Amino acid sequence: RARALLRAPCAWRPPICGWRHPPGFSRREFRKAFVRQFNMSDSSTQIKLASEKPSSEIYRRRIAKFQRQLENPDHVRISTTRARSEYGLTRKHLSELVPLKDNTSLGREESYWLPDVVAKAKQDSSDEMIVERYRHYLESGRHRSYRRSQIYGMNEMEKVERPTSWFSHLYFSRKDNEIQGEDVVIIAIKQNIAITLTKAGVWLLTGSGAVFADAMHSVADILNGWFRYIGINLANRDPDYRHPYGYERLRYVFTDRSTGILLFVGGVIPFWSGILRLSHSPELKSPGIIAFLFLVVGILETPALIRSYHTLLNNARRANLSLWAYMRYGNDMITITTFTECGLGVIAAAAGVLSTAGYMVTGDPIYDTAASLFMASTVAIGCLGLMAKNAKALVGETLPVAEVEQLMLKLEDEETVNSIHDVKTEVLGVDTVRFKAEVEFNAEAITRKIKNLTQIPSPESALLLDQVSKIRTEVEVEDWLMKNNALYQASLANELKRIEEIIKGHLQELNFKKCYIDLELW
Repeated sequence: RARALLRAPCAWRPPICGWRHPPGFSRREFRKAFVRQFNMSDSSTQIKLASEKPSSEIYRRRIAKFQRQLENPDHVRISTTRARSEYGLTRKHLSELVPLKDNTSLGREESYWLPDVVAKAKQDSSDEMIVERYRHYLESGRHRSYRRSQIYGMNEMEKVERPTSWFSHLYFSRKDNEIQGEDVVIIAIKQNIAITLTKAGVWLLTGSGAVFADAMHSVADILNGWFRYIGINLANRDPDYRHPYGYERLRYVFTDRSTGILLFVGGVIPFWSGILRLSHSPELKSPGIIAFLFLVVGILETPALIRSYHTLLNNARRANLSLWAYMRYGNDMITITTFTECGLGVIAAAAGVLSTAGYMVTGDPIYDTAASLFMASTVAIGCLGLMAKNAKALVGETLPVAEVEQLMLKLEDEETVNSIHDVKTEVLGVDTVRFKAEVEFNAEAITRKIKNLTQIPSPESALLLDQVSKIRTEVEVEDWLMKNNALYQASLANELKRIEEIIKGHLQELNFKKCYIDLELW
């Protein structure tokens, strides 16, 4: 019966604050049943519950801090959720208070001054009742839900409408957001399938080493295309609480592995086959078919090359870089890799045509073997270059220095900003960047902005003088000072948010859709 009560969805549940048993059960009997049921649960759940339960010392410190704020509240902001949970205010009570006009630092939720909240709570309850209510709030564990709501992604854990596994995301990928580089990869896959089938047939017919090397390159391109297509879709997942900066680095991971496949299948195997052919180069059959094949391959490779070229050129223009500079310092590894592979394919086709022409003129099959070695070598060199660039992207590269300097100048032109220090940027993906800096604010400019002191004398300065002249006691001067400091702190937080919006706007002009900005006070 005890276990049935525990398993019932709407039945009684034992609170964290103590052991209360339902009628008909002794305390010992019910506790034994609860412990038995708890031991039957998953061990990970037990570890989670044990790790979440704060120690009694933490409880005592938090209650002591709460009592100090209850006796002499500081001028700090408190959100609606905390005012209702910790001080027991209702919506009717809060409607009688004046909310702060600017709630930027606390999001969309309304906030109030703590002294006003404490005064309203004391109107209906004694200090002992308020403290006891706060103690029950801590012991019930409800404070954990508010704390977790401040952690990125925790609010969405229970609201997942789509499958969250990696491979289920290939079907349930975001259709409302264009996946950068996907169209280039799909075109390359379709073309490489047709090209590979044609090359395999010609190789079986003629026995050409150059055709074999080029066919292995096309096989590697097909495998790489599907591999990169999976990587693009997985990297397009939304950020979550486990990966708050998103999955954009998966582009680099899958690109690096696909380059390794291309190096082995399209470079090492054909090169070893060409080495074996040096000692004995067989005669070629139907060299005209071989030349025609390479000519057709060059024509078929051209559309994907042109498509990737225009994509790279547009990205380079957005980043204010030349095409060669973007190939070296750009962050779209998928398109760069596709462009490189298509370029190697066109070069291989040209080498095949020249080698076949040399064989038809001289009758020496060494031209075919040399072409196969050349094709394998170019693939290997291209793969090594891509691996080196991809390694830098995985570690994390900064934005171009010229762009960072331009952004710093833009920020230092702001009246409330004195200087910018310790600027760090990191490109996390094709459209994702992180910006971190320390900002030294102009305290006088912020104070003038708070009090609207554009000039002296003015009506605002006269009002300030009137407020100061009314101060008579030490308690009043302390209260005036604390309230103004609280206003300054709130205004400083708002300035940080405003500077973040300026940085975000500048980075979005550089084609970064996702911007993670971390600003600190210097």
